[in-house]
Amino acid sequence: MLVHGPSSLRVGCWSTQPSRRLVACSAKTKKAGGKPNGKGFGSAAPASLAPPKQQRGLELRILEDLPTVLVEPESEIDEATFGSCLFFMNKTEELCGRLPKLLDHAWAQATAQRIDDCISRPVQLASAPSHTTALHILSVKHDDCYNPALVTAVWDRVRPDAVALDVQPLYPKSFTRMAKAMDLQLLNKLLAGPLTSLSSGLDCADDVDRLRWHHAILQVVGQGASPILVTKAALFNVFANRDLHLSEAIAVAHLAARGPAAAGGGGGGGGSPVPVHGIDVEDVSMLAALGEDDFWTEADSAAYKEALLKATDPKLRSAVNTWLQGIPVGTSTTVPRQRFVLSRMEQALSRQQEEAHTLAHAAYRSSHSEPRVREQLQLQEARGAHMLDRLHDIASGRLGGRKCARLLAVMSSENAARVRRLAEAAAAAAQAAAGGATTPAGDN
Repeated sequence: MLVHGPSSLRVGCWSTQPSRRLVACSAKTKKAGGKPNGKGFGSAAPASLAPPKQQRGLELRILEDLPTVLVEPESEIDEATFGSCLFFMNKTEELCGRLPKLLDHAWAQATAQRIDDCISRPVQLASAPSHTTALHILSVKHDDCYNPALVTAVWDRVRPDAVALDVQPLYPKSFTRMAKAMDLQLLNKLLAGPLTSLSSGLDCADDVDRLRWHHAILQVVGQGASPILVTKAALFNVFANRDLHLSEAIAVAHLAARGPAAAGGGGGGGGSPVPVHGIDVEDVSMLAALGEDDFWTEADSAAYKEALLKATDPKLRSAVNTWLQGIPVGTSTTVPRQRFVLSRMEQALSRQQEEAHTLAHAAYRSSHSEPRVREQLQLQEARGAHMLDRLHDIASGRLGGRKCARLLAVMSSENAARVRRLAEAAAAAAQAAAGGATTPAGDN
């Protein structure tokens, strides 16, 4: 194990040892801010992030055997960033050793159900009078390190004609570049990662793997050809949560480039590349409103945590509460460590538990005293309707130029649930209308 003191926390000083653990125990960070992320509880980002003072692009070397990356000052990344990232990750590393066995088991069951739902519960999209598309929806938590294995688990079974991601339309090209820049050995290891155990899934990528993964992303972003901006806040959050930034999107881009049967063993793909589409809204003001979170208070985060705990089985709730009580309060890493625990518990909810929790959270937001919370909930509904419209466009060939028999949508759990509900309601209404239209007049 390597311990880096304060004089050696410069990016570029990391060396590799058999343990592949890098410890930045002396990194100094500001107190974690209270702003929530999309999951309803706090992030690991410091409360204020002053942009670096350098005027020219900064060269970063994350590991000695990797080429340097040129990062513009506007990206907020500086030489100490990865020292702080490893500092946050080391604080959640100790939690992995105390992961409750009940949670490990519940996560494996929920993951298996998520895969089965995607494969065996497609929604039928009537995208044209004589054409129906099977929409397979894979629900993920964005950036999870086991998302590449999740995508792989459904790829060959679905054999999609096209894939949709809940990102803006400009982004998929960047994901393809990032997949090409990624170390192929690392990518293949993650695509074949274990999904039968949460602890094994978290251990699939180690410190060095995470540095290599994010090096490839910065390589593409630093070339200036990508609309994606990677910030300190994003990196702090993914390292503290033991995540991989853009993991499911890069995995999709890699498999899509190899063809519909790419996940099955061996080298080549299964034909021509599978088109990948971004289906999120493009309206700048709407995106800005959806991204606002300054009205979300500590009380809201506490209410979200309480509702999440309430949604779980009593024995698991007790085990997770014990896990949470082992986290020191009032430190710079209290919030990111709590976030790590709660994120894992979110992923262990069964379909029924997740649906109940989602409905309870929507009810909480719809009756919130802050008008912007209620407005944002309405915007989320509008966003879901927009995504469903784009899925119809892909299915019918209006977007992409060819009709699809099978369409795979890889989306955050919130967007996946909303799109599935809207699509199933539309399919039921269309079926009812068709049944009414064919009813003989004499039977009325």
